[in-house]
Amino acid sequence: MSTGSAPRQGRHGAGEVPGERWRGPDLSPGDHVRALWSLRVSAAAAGGYSDASDQSRAEWLLSPGDEPFLTQSIQVHTVEIAPGGSNRGHGHQNEATFYILEGRGYEIHDGKRYDCEKDDFVVVHNDSVHRHFNADPNNKAVVLVMKAKSAYMYFGLIQQGHGGAVEDGERYGPPGWWARLWTAGVDQRKKVVTPSDTRWETTRDGRVRVLSSPERTDIRVFSTDVYQQEIPGGSRSGKHWHMADEVLYVMAGRGHSLHWDVEAEIGDGTWPAWPSSRAAGASAPGMCCTCLRTRCTST
Repeated sequence: MSTGSAPRQGRHGAGEVPGERWRGPDLSPGDHVRALWSLRVSAAAAGGYSDASDQSRAEWLLSPGDEPFLTQSIQVHTVEIAPGGSNRGHGHQNEATFYILEGRGYEIHDGKRYDCEKDDFVVVHNDSVHRHFNADPNNKAVVLVMKAKSAYMYFGLIQQGHGGAVEDGERYGPPGWWARLWTAGVDQRKKVVTPSDTRWETTRDGRVRVLSSPERTDIRVFSTDVYQQEIPGGSRSGKHWHMADEVLYVMAGRGHSLHWDVEAEIGDGTWPAWPSSRAAGASAPGMCCTCLRTRCTST
């Protein structure tokens, strides 16, 4: 079983601050994306999660529109589904990954069922119509949703919505099947990664369990690298630099984090974010966290 290694890290001057974005004569691509994110964030803050039902709700955690340079590419939220319930279902052109925090259930992606449970890592491939179901009649299910959504938006892949008839559909010709653009064999890759599909490894960054990385070519992920890290009581992670944005979701324990010599307290359910090109490390009395980084590659 190949699990690859801890996500690769490059070195970059910690004193360098990202420069100003390019601006055209009218509206730059960056501004267009920021405006779209502002709409999504405002809707979520008002409880208007676009895929909520009377059996599900979402909590918005982080996106590029929240604060300048907090993150430029990562969006994170949680979805809670009532016992025996489901969300409405939708489709979007970006890829998404889930970590099952609580419960058990199944996904329907383009009509195909994928069963999952606590501590599984689930992939929604790009441009699929999907819906989440809680199979437990007595307990809620909670999912951590992680996306490099804006990376797709930069390329104009911004379509998202629910199924149904298209207004003025005759303008666009007959519908086509997106799968004809897929890389050969991609549909044979794993979309549900269970704990038994991975292993804990000791790396230069500490004790980690890789869920997705460029080396995990058996998993259908192309935009995000995700790993879990355990930090023993009184210990710390390695110190490193990387070009990609990074977000940590603290699953258990508490501690503090240092990046660019700025200290932040972290604990259960928090999501500290590292903008690109920053130095990071963490120390703790005992902590486990899920780490997400952006990746850009072909599908």
